[in-house]
Parts: sequence; structure tokens; C-alpha cells
Amino acid sequence: MAIPRRAPATLALLLALIPSRARGQEGDVLGVHDPCIAKERTWYYLFVSFDQCCRGVESTYRTFAGRSLQVTGPYLDRGQRSMRDGEATLVLKGYGNFRGPGGASVLLEGERSWIVHHEYDVLANGAPRLQVRPLVFAADGWPLAGEPLSAPPAEVVPAPVAGNWGHSVDFGAESQITLLSSGKINQAGSQDTWSLQGSTLTLKWPRPDAPGGAWVDSCVLSGDGRSYVGRNQLDTIIRGSKLRSAFVRGDSNGDGAVDLSDAILSLLVLYGGRKTACLDSLDANDDGRVNIADPAFTLLFLFRSGPPLPPPFPGAAFDSMSDSPGC
Repeated sequence: MAIPRRAPATLALLLALIPSRARGQEGDVLGVHDPCIAKERTWYYLFVSFDQCCRGVESTYRTFAGRSLQVTGPYLDRGQRSMRDGEATLVLKGYGNFRGPGGASVLLEGERSWIVHHEYDVLANGAPRLQVRPLVFAADGWPLAGEPLSAPPAEVVPAPVAGNWGHSVDFGAESQITLLSSGKINQAGSQDTWSLQGSTLTLKWPRPDAPGGAWVDSCVLSGDGRSYVGRNQLDTIIRGSKLRSAFVRGDSNGDGAVDLSDAILSLLVLYGGRKTACLDSLDANDDGRVNIADPAFTLLFLFRSGPPLPPPFPGAAFDSMSDSPGC
């Protein structure tokens, strides 16, 4: 039978596909909700929600997936265990201000994929929210949910990987790590290392209690270079978000002043392959994107009595806007 790349599971399929039971977080037997089937290359993926919904910040909803070469199954997790036995691979659960992410639908279009779901916002007294996240597929073909979008996706100059990151294991609290340009993590003499091949970011943490003597986090770096998501050898989800730094808007070269050299460097970053440690400083007009309009805005300010650059300017500060490219 033919099936679109994204389709809700039909009643006939659900009778054959829905697990007969599902384990809750405390071991109790719970139902499975909101199934959705999507096809990526040769695999059919069945996304489902486990645990409890609709309890505001007390919701324990989590999003899981299994896959099969046949639309009718059997659907298995990464350990080759059947979803009909209550097994599945974790894709997303609550963290930070987000609680109970579930009810997911998946859209696969060309080279880009999205997962759309509801969650409950701790900062809004548990009000329900809709989130759209990039859905990426790791080298092993298993899906991973990126960070939620705060603005329509746009083409941007990727941020450098080296710098300070908030690193999280199993959706826990973030701890700060520093990826040095030498490939070391945190300090020059460290045995912890990172490497980037294409969009695959690998973090290696030698530890005597780790499988094979080292924890290996195999992650997918986002297109803007601002976040990563992946798994380690135990299937634990690994997440990271680039931490922001203070900057002066328009000061592309970081010398503390805005002049012609900054507009020239912006053009070199956009069209000449140059790199910068702070994309925010290039976003001269503060529209959340880095493009030709930014050096033009700077030149108008410098030489044609154009409007002043938005803050932070002329002094260094943080950009509080969620759509900023990052620094």
C-alpha cells in the first residue's frame, strides 16, 4: 500500500501496531497515545506518547519512536525490542521550563524535517504551548528532536563550534563546558576531546566506569551551529546549547568600535569564507538574521546619517532577544 511521508496512523493500522502495554515512569502500566507514522528513506517510524498528559506542569508525557521496514510492522526500538511489548526509543521528554511534550506530528520535507508537539510552560503557570522543533536523523538512522524554534527558520552563517556550551545528559540540568579550538574540552591538558565531521559532533570523555573506557556522545550539530543533540552508548539523550556572550552590535572584528572595517569583515564572512566568533555582532539591524542588509545598515549609519544601531550599542551587553543569531 502507498503511504505519504507523514500520515496519522489509521484505525486498521493501530489495531496491529499499538503496543499492548506501556511502562510508566514508576513502572505502572499506562496507555499509548497520539500515534503518527512517517517514512524516511527506507524506514517507517512510529511516534507515540507514553505516560500521563493534560496535568499541566505535573504532566509526564514523553515522546518515543520505533521503526520498521514495513508500514505494518513489527516496530522495534534501537535494541531490537518490540513496541508491542512496551519498548520504544526515547525522542523527547520534559526539561527546563517544558513539561509533558507529546501528541507529536511529524513533517518530512526534502532535506528538512520537523516534529510538532504540545507541552506545558512552567513560566506560564502550566499553560499549554505548541512547539516546532527540527527533527534530525543520526548516522544510525534514529530520530532526534532539536531545540524549539522561536522564529521561522532562515539561512544564517553557522556559529563557530569552539566556545562555551550548556551541556545536558538525559534532559537534566545543563553544566557549562568549553570546546577549545584545539579539540580539547575545558582545558588544554584535558583527556576529554571533541571532533566535528560534517554535521556529526563527537564528544569523548575517557572514564574508567564507561563502556570501552570512554563515554562517547555522538551528536548532530544544528545548521546554525547553536545546538547539538545525540546519544551515547547507553542510548541516553545528549543535548547542548551555545552560551551567549556580551558584544557590541556592528563590531564585527571585536575591537570595541564600529567603523568601515566591520562592514568589510561582515562581507567577508558572508561571501569570502571568513569565520567569526560572534554572529550577533554582525546582525547590525537586529532582525535576527545575518545577510547583506547588515553591512548596508552599518554603512548607512557611518556615512549617510542613517539610524543608530540597535542595542547593545555603543557599549557591550547581552542580547535579550530570543531570535538573535548568537554570540
